[in-house]
Amino acid sequence: LFGLLLIFTQTSVVAPFIYTLF
Repeated sequence: LFGLLLIFTQTSVVAPFIYTLF
């Protein structure tokens, strides 16, 4: 459960950069 939360947090942080690149 903790690992899933960590992945979700990283995705939320990385998502804006992906939208900026594309």
